[in-house]
Amino acid sequence: YMRQTISIYARFSIVLIGGKTDRMVCEELSGTLDSQPVNLAGKLTFIESAALLKMSRLLVTNDTGVMHMAGAVGTPVIAIFGPTTRDLGFFPFRSASRVIENERLKCRPCSFHGTSRCPKKHFRCMKEILPDRVIQAVKLLIAG
Repeated sequence: YMRQTISIYARFSIVLIGGKTDRMVCEELSGTLDSQPVNLAGKLTFIESAALLKMSRLLVTNDTGVMHMAGAVGTPVIAIFGPTTRDLGFFPFRSASRVIENERLKCRPCSFHGTSRCPKKHFRCMKEILPDRVIQAVKLLIAG
């Protein structure tokens, strides 16, 4: 069953994954994209997620366990770091990767494992990372 499920989704350009709590965010995100991604958040087991990542050309993510899973299976990673920094030791390894972060802010890191709330109430560490910067990193990583 797992192979059949994964191979069906392998033909899509963009597949959104995460836990059940990520489903709504992924639905909102898919509404902002020109292409129609497949939202599998909350639908895959840990092993199915790893299998999908292994077949994927690239993962764009924030500092999460999925980022580390992609590194473990050798999938290239674009990691967007906001409240955390690579100096804390949580960065993608074992695969081609690029970390995108707002290095100009003196308030970073404000959290060891990340947070959804900004202690300064501006969340500039994430808001100032523009989509064009992520797209450029994707292009560079795919080009090799």
